[in-house]
Amino acid sequence: MHDHEKLVAYLTLYKHEFENNDTSLYLRILAFIFSEHKSDFTQIELIKGEDRIYFSKDRNEVESSGNQMKSRQIPGSDYWTFTNENSGRKETIIREALRNFGYSSETMNTASLYFSDIEKRRRFLNSLV
Repeated sequence: MHDHEKLVAYLTLYKHEFENNDTSLYLRILAFIFSEHKSDFTQIELIKGEDRIYFSKDRNEVESSGNQMKSRQIPGSDYWTFTNENSGRKETIIREALRNFGYSSETMNTASLYFSDIEKRRRFLNSLV
């Protein structure tokens, strides 16, 4: 199974969680990456903002790196990530994470499609079996 197909299959299992929620979508895609790359997931910490830490095993490190930073644990992992950025920023971070872990352009485009407007997302999710 190709990485694109794996991502779609994984997200199909959890589509009820993020139909209307970009934060849940963001966390689920990160959980997918973690499940596929447990041994080298530490490289996710290389993705940072100018002054902000986006990923850490220490929740306080994420939250103290900016004003009013909120974090949640990536499901199935011991990593924390910020959750109060806008959808566009989350999409950019997801694309960067997928690229850094060697995923195809097709997989990155699929992830972006999930972040598209709500109606497009619903139509896409409803097209999945």
